[in-house]
Amino acid sequence: LPPRAAQRLTKCVRGCDTVAYLEDCKFAVVVEDLSENMQQAIAQAGIIGKKILAEISRPYQLADHQYVSSVSIGVVMFEGGKHKFDELMQQADNAMHQARQNGHNILEFFNSGRQKN
Repeated sequence: LPPRAAQRLTKCVRGCDTVAYLEDCKFAVVVEDLSENMQQAIAQAGIIGKKILAEISRPYQLADHQYVSSVSIGVVMFEGGKHKFDELMQQADNAMHQARQNGHNILEFFNSGRQKN
């Protein structure tokens, strides 16, 4: 991530969360300590996702030019450590691609094998 985008992204998460750059302007955010109630956890993840959408889409001033970015977010919800990393990443990637197909600055959830807005 460009340094300014990374700074903006880290402002949107809590100290217990993890932000990682993956590749080709893709990043992962691991959000921990959500509610044990799945509906509440989805709502909490959605709030963080919407903060990210708003923060990343604010214009960037670079020299004399202003740039605007858009972001597509794919979210996968899971409990415990019984899931394989590759499977979770594939589910998040599928949700992200669905978000891209639906437009700019979109957040899509992938939960237990089915997508959810």
